Amino acid sequence: MGSHTDETVETAVLSGSVLAAGRGREFVDRNLCADHARSALSAATLAASEMVTEAVLTGDGPIVLTLTCQATAVTLSVSYPTDGAQHDERLRLVDDVAARIIEGISRASGNDVAGGRRRIWCTIPTGYLPVPASSARR
Repeated sequence: MGSHTDETVETAVLSGSVLAAGRGREFVDRNLCADHARSALSAATLAASEMVTEAVLTGDGPIVLTLTCQATAVTLSVSYPTDGAQHDERLRLVDDVAARIIEGISRASGNDVAGGRRRIWCTIPTGYLPVPASSARR
């Protein structure tokens, strides 16, 4: 993704197959922001794998995995067509242990539904601490 000051967004479209979780992990590994988020690689890879697995188990079609770097945090979201999902403030997955793990490694997580698509997401701290501009000039 290279150097940046604003947020950057990378997106992948995955087929809903048994290979999707592995492809999601590979996508995160290739596209996670090297400038800010490399220390969050393990957590981001785990979250992507679990959320893509949820999409394969409960969805009906292509899965869109989005990775957004905001320097101090990275947000992963997975959206997919579905009939049965409802909006819920908590992250609810078929595997409750996976949901608790994602909630444990992230600052925030949740579900929403719009236009027949379910979106599950989480925000993971990167450990990056920006240096204020005024401090850098001293």
